[in-house]
Parts: sequence; C-alpha cells; structure tokens
Amino acid sequence: MDHTIDVPLPRQVFLRASTGCVMATQIGAAVISPLAGIGYDSLGYAHTYLIMSALVASCTFVSLFTLRADAKGTHGPPPAAGDEPDRSSAAV
Repeated sequence: MDHTIDVPLPRQVFLRASTGCVMATQIGAAVISPLAGIGYDSLGYAHTYLIMSALVASCTFVSLFTLRADAKGTHGPPPAAGDEPDRSSAAV
C-alpha cells in the first residue's frame, strides 16, 4: 500500500486557511474602526479604550469556560503528567 502524501492538497489547504485568516482580519478591522471613531467622538479616547478592553476581557473570560482541551478526535488517552516524549536526536 502506498502511503505517500499528495503535496498539492496540503498547499491548497494552507493557502485557503491563510486567505481566510487575512480576510477575517480585514473584515474585523473594517467593522471595529468606524465603531472606534464614533466612540472617540462621543465618549473620548480613554473611555472608548476602556469599553473595548472590557469587551476583550469579557470574551477572554467566556473563552476560559467554553474552549477546553478534551480527548475528542484524538488517538488514545492524553499523556499522563510527567510523561514527556523522547525528543533526543537518537529517537528521531
């Protein structure tokens, strides 16, 4: 059985993933920039950044509980504490 990897597929996956990340960044900047400008005009610089930092802190707080490492989709149980893989050059 031939176990070679088809090279064009990983290239396409990487290209599409990186393009999607760039697009998401640009769309996020296009949405946040006008909101920040409106906040500068109506609330002032300091209050606008306090509100934006509170939004970031609340998203971070929510992600602490919603994003977790679990064993779904992994091959076998997670390694026990103290079980480090052998990374010596002889093991490679």
